[in-house]
Amino acid sequence: REPRGKGPPPGLVRRAWLEGEPVWIEDLTKDKSFRRADEARKGGLRRAFAFPVKDGYRVVGVMEFFGREPLPPDSELLNSAIYIGKGLRQLLQRQEVEDELLRLRAVMDAAPDLFLLADPETMRFLYVNEMACKVQGLTREEHLQLTPWKVAGISREELTHLYDEAIAKPGEAITTELLSVSKDGRRGWFETQRRALRVGCRWLSVINSREI
Repeated sequence: REPRGKGPPPGLVRRAWLEGEPVWIEDLTKDKSFRRADEARKGGLRRAFAFPVKDGYRVVGVMEFFGREPLPPDSELLNSAIYIGKGLRQLLQRQEVEDELLRLRAVMDAAPDLFLLADPETMRFLYVNEMACKVQGLTREEHLQLTPWKVAGISREELTHLYDEAIAKPGEAITTELLSVSKDGRRGWFETQRRALRVGCRWLSVINSREI
């Protein structure tokens, strides 16, 4: 949890927050820095342990735990808490990213246009939205097995050229028209825009298509 107000509260949480290190209180009833000693005594709590959650070198929160018996500091647990505090923040960040991706996917699946994400290097689709699957008459799993050039109705060499053109102009849309043929033979013309997106050390192709 994060300290409230302008600064962290006094006692256990504040010490872990300011020192940036795990804090162990062997006996709460004898530690004057612990301001909640009366409440702890009523609840039958005797020892306390807290460690900071860090984002790099910056403390972003503090986790605290209590026990019913007074015990001396556990050096192994204190050392482990340092790594747990770092890993917990990374885990929370990954969860935040995953949640954001789920929200983005929900929005894209509800869109009337076709949205697809492809890897120019492996020539595979990474994501296709519901409308793209509907147009092709395929399930998402079936669509992901198709090669992008087959869906585009052009040769692999032609598609590679389009990818290279988009990568050479990051942020700009490369617009083409293509004839799509669905699983049941239905044909339709689509205006397709491809944009290059840099993710880490590789390029991805973001594809937006609508029937014309």
